[in-house]
Amino acid sequence: MSRFMKKGWIWLCLIFFFLIGIYYGKFTSQHSYLGITADYYNGHWIVTDVHSGGLAKSTSLSTGDSILKIDNQRSQDNFLLNKWLIVEQSNRILVNHRKRQESISFETKKVLDTSFFFFEVIAFSLLVWAMSSLNRKKITKISSYYSFFLVATAFFLSSLIPSSMGNSLGRLFIVTYITLLPFFVDIFWRISVRDEEVTKLSMFSKVVIVYYFLTILLFFGVQLFNLPLFFVRYLSRGIFYVSFALLLILATFSLLVRERELSLKRVNLVLLTLFSLLPLFIGYVFPLPYELPFSCTVPLLFLPIMAVVNHLIVNRLTVARARLPLQVVYVLEALVSTLVMMSFSVMMNYMPIWFVAIYCFLYIWFSLPIIKDFMLMAKKLNYHLDGQNIFSAVEMEREDISIAIHDTIIQDVIYHKKQIESADTIDKYEILNTLDDVIFELRELCSNIYPLMIKELGLKNAILELVDKFQKEEPVLIECEIDFNSSAFESRINNFILRSIKELITNSVLHGNAKQIKLSLFETANQVVVQVRDDGKFIERPDDHKSHFGLNVIAEKLSLLGGELQIEKSPTIVRMILPKGDKNVKNSSDR
Repeated sequence: MSRFMKKGWIWLCLIFFFLIGIYYGKFTSQHSYLGITADYYNGHWIVTDVHSGGLAKSTSLSTGDSILKIDNQRSQDNFLLNKWLIVEQSNRILVNHRKRQESISFETKKVLDTSFFFFEVIAFSLLVWAMSSLNRKKITKISSYYSFFLVATAFFLSSLIPSSMGNSLGRLFIVTYITLLPFFVDIFWRISVRDEEVTKLSMFSKVVIVYYFLTILLFFGVQLFNLPLFFVRYLSRGIFYVSFALLLILATFSLLVRERELSLKRVNLVLLTLFSLLPLFIGYVFPLPYELPFSCTVPLLFLPIMAVVNHLIVNRLTVARARLPLQVVYVLEALVSTLVMMSFSVMMNYMPIWFVAIYCFLYIWFSLPIIKDFMLMAKKLNYHLDGQNIFSAVEMEREDISIAIHDTIIQDVIYHKKQIESADTIDKYEILNTLDDVIFELRELCSNIYPLMIKELGLKNAILELVDKFQKEEPVLIECEIDFNSSAFESRINNFILRSIKELITNSVLHGNAKQIKLSLFETANQVVVQVRDDGKFIERPDDHKSHFGLNVIAEKLSLLGGELQIEKSPTIVRMILPKGDKNVKNSSDR
């Protein structure tokens, strides 16, 4: 997609969102939520439920009443009742209540619905976040899925209140989101838990997409034609059952498939989503004795969104791509947590306290991996990248190279020059030995700056050669686990990885007094991880300029590559995370 097309898509989404927001705002200010659902039995429209939070709940209307007229119109001719099995956008209904006719009136409001305004603000925030990610020059397949998910969630939240009032456009967005939810869950589960590539859709995702298009065709068919009541029931309630069943199948598969144990393991998004939907199904969709207001179940649906945001943060996508500061993410997490706690307090008014207590416990239990990731992030040493840091890192490296040449090679050359000048006779073999020493020191310096053995041996063998050299020269035992395809990066990145490993092992041996070191280098679908773990003591030396390639320089260069340096102190673990991006992947110039 060209940059012009991306900008056009961004502006089109924003304009469309604002136009729909204005339309929804006008619609919700003219109508009130009644909360009446009905179904057709034995030639009569029978009330099946009177939802909490609706105006009808405070009237004498009850389940089992027969609906005769809606605003002086026969119930058989009412559009919303025949298309969505609901009674909305009306001022008066005539029902057969306890074998006698009764007219029930509803007060019409002329103000903006506060719940709609609240969801609209959240939806706009998600939309801006998604658009900021799409505004980059290059976006990956994963980024496009994340942005599409955020855009769909934004329109879903914006359409919640109008849809509950019977707005057809709002119903279209709700049907779209509910049917596509298993698709998003499958994509993010495979990315975050199984670390699979998303260049090709799984069979499950393909099935969901076919299911979505068939449902949309059925939606327009029901709106335009008088289809059998079976299809109307499916669009009103059946899509929830089908989506729940698809998520249940995916959850079962996620439990059966053995997940790889990675140092950056993610939460199981499938189980999180399924569990977050339970209150919606138990208290609103399923005909059970427990009934919850729809607005109470919505905040619980933020848990899967939090899991996706958690994955974005751990991969530094929110900071590095969307430019969203970590403090803002913390505020959003705190806001969602507050809404969830308020939902729990409201649930206690409609459900037994034992059920709320058990659900609250399990909800927090499923949230623990997310909380753990944020606690680990708070403990890690994060490095802030700005112009001053980049300038300092480059100048420090130049200074170190200059000092190394001046204090070693140049001094040796001056010394031998003076020796030759003061000598009466010149020994040819002595001069050759002297030149050999100078050449050896120059090669050592060049090897530190650019290890040529990478081209000769490859990165993996160069690392093993480096480890073997350390074990011969230092009293340390180094264990290596290397599972990495070095051809994925250009030679300069491989050089950077080797130099960084050398610096990290040097720090562990010389400064941490480590006796045992474990070096791990592995790759996932999206990143390469280099981890050095030792039994020594971590000592941070920010003012030490004697180190040629220190931690600060590693951190700054990782940031330039879109990566991150993470440090844990007990035990000492230094982890380099290098993403597989367009600018890091091997290009044609290196082939």
